[in-house]
Amino acid sequence: MNLIDYFNSLSDPAPPPTTAALEFGIVEAPAAAPPQPSPPTPETIKKRLEESQERQEGQRARGATRGAAPRGPEEPPLTTRAIVAKVDVVEKAQKKQDLNLRERIELEKIIDELQRPVLNVVNGKMSTPPAGWELLEEYRPLIEGMLPSIGRIDVPGIPDVVFAGTGFVVGDGLLLTNRHVAEFFVDGVGEGTGFLSFQAGPEAIMDPQYEVGDPDPGSGRDRYKVKDAVFVHPHWDAALLRVEPVGHARLPAPLQLASQPPPFFGSGAQINVVVVGYPYIERENVAAQMRIFGGVFGRKRIAPGYMKKLASISSAFGKVMAATHDASTLGGNSGSAVIDLTNGTVVGLHFGGISRKANYAVPTWELARDKHVTDADVVFAGAIDGSGRAPSWLKKWDDLTPLAAPEPNG
Repeated sequence: MNLIDYFNSLSDPAPPPTTAALEFGIVEAPAAAPPQPSPPTPETIKKRLEESQERQEGQRARGATRGAAPRGPEEPPLTTRAIVAKVDVVEKAQKKQDLNLRERIELEKIIDELQRPVLNVVNGKMSTPPAGWELLEEYRPLIEGMLPSIGRIDVPGIPDVVFAGTGFVVGDGLLLTNRHVAEFFVDGVGEGTGFLSFQAGPEAIMDPQYEVGDPDPGSGRDRYKVKDAVFVHPHWDAALLRVEPVGHARLPAPLQLASQPPPFFGSGAQINVVVVGYPYIERENVAAQMRIFGGVFGRKRIAPGYMKKLASISSAFGKVMAATHDASTLGGNSGSAVIDLTNGTVVGLHFGGISRKANYAVPTWELARDKHVTDADVVFAGAIDGSGRAPSWLKKWDDLTPLAAPEPNG
């Protein structure tokens, strides 16, 4: 599919779910299809560009007042003339007229910025959704109610590491994150002292603040110290940690993991999700990151998108069938919660992505098939059906090698 066809496909409604899932009795039909973002039109794109222009002018004014140096490469000022030119490119694309190279590059930038935006979190509130994503207002109470349970994992004792990633509370004193995040302070794979060694030296702290505008290092009122590892999964890029409140902090309510796939998942339906985490700038495509993320990194953000299907991907720990989504994410999003907006459950644990292809998450309903997870008192939504055939990857638990015993002193 070329770029013009891709842009035009964004205006098409999501394909209706097939009846195959119903025929096999897997799920029941929902009462109504979830709302979809407004299709892109020249009018909504013009509105969004004007909003970007106002935000850009406000940032420059604040920077001039404070005498602050720019935090990265800046985009050229978005003038009224530039907005008109961009809208002209959109209209030309929707008419399926040929675009030259400059126009194709411009259209690609517009697709990046406008179709999968990133919203700020300030004082526990989601920023106003941009044009085309007004449907997020319907889910504001749900999203904001889950924000206190999602935090940034800092490792202040490790030089040159800004932060390890993202994690979220999934039980009483239990924090779920990626295996490759936990590796900053946990050795081994498996569960129990024979297989895991928690490194008490590089202290790890989960802080649910670090919102847009907060200082670095953070000074959130509620912070939670990672004190132990429950398990590091041998198949999925997942780790369960035990945390305790620091000072007078109180643990937030756990988020519920989906024990079953969303209705019609994998049958053509697009599942409305948001990914909540802490994106951090990467070395490649810096200009695009500055544009999409507004030059703000390492702060709590909300990225809407769709979860679509399962896909095979070679992760750092082997090949897995991961859930794909298309929300805007970066490296610091490792360990982010992928939240189904229709019911407020976490349907995925984000672990990585491939530019221009897809982002990948551990399907939480797969974790529900593993007794190492369910026996750890992780909170799942709905009953867990253990009657099906056990997945072959469960055998990896039996093949683990214990950690070598430490050498005796002297």
